Amino acid sequence: MGLRKIIGINILASTNIFPLENDRKLKSNIIDLQAHRYGKYLFFDAYYQDYEGFYLRDSKPTEPNYRNLSMQQVGIEATYVWNGKRFSARAAFEQSELQVRSAGSFLFGNGVYWHRVEPDPDLQGLTDTSFENIQVGFHFGYVYTWVLGQRWALTFGEIIGANFGNQSDAFRAWKLKLHPTTMTRLSAIYAKNDWLISFQSIFNNKSVYPINGKPIRIVASLLQISFTKHLNL
Repeated sequence: MGLRKIIGINILASTNIFPLENDRKLKSNIIDLQAHRYGKYLFFDAYYQDYEGFYLRDSKPTEPNYRNLSMQQVGIEATYVWNGKRFSARAAFEQSELQVRSAGSFLFGNGVYWHRVEPDPDLQGLTDTSFENIQVGFHFGYVYTWVLGQRWALTFGEIIGANFGNQSDAFRAWKLKLHPTTMTRLSAIYAKNDWLISFQSIFNNKSVYPINGKPIRIVASLLQISFTKHLNL
């Protein structure tokens, strides 16, 4: 929601009123809050995600599942759009503008992140105790919008980065580890007159390291279908 040329922000919230449950009575609890603000030369992403209860999709009843495994993460990112005069992040991801010609842009930015992992006793080789992880880092990438006729627009963006961080105590002592990151953004838009329909997806890939154990890769995805109506007030 927003006012064109004044302020616009996408706020997304999702949770399950009742725990998600499959046919084997395995349950998951989810809280996902996201906010995205797109400007001409800068856009900002912020999120809080809380997941509890994990299991293997195709596992057999005799194989372990991780009912008590939980993960929380908070992140704030700022990204600079190098070619903001020609490429519109607002058109691609916020639908408050319209991209009339194909264009792309290099992206540069940084972010700060906090993760907390509560292990499950059945998850071998990870860690026996919960831990928190703090990271700061930078990223760069490229995004491009293809304008297909007067109605359609497709956008693809890929960002790679490097974060430096560790568990909270080690981070404060400047004992840092390298954490590679990636983010993929996709958008498909059909626009007609003063309304449009869009499909968007974001795939966010992070990793954390416990003191004793293998690295944990955290992949968070967003899939969204939306209808936008522009009103003249």
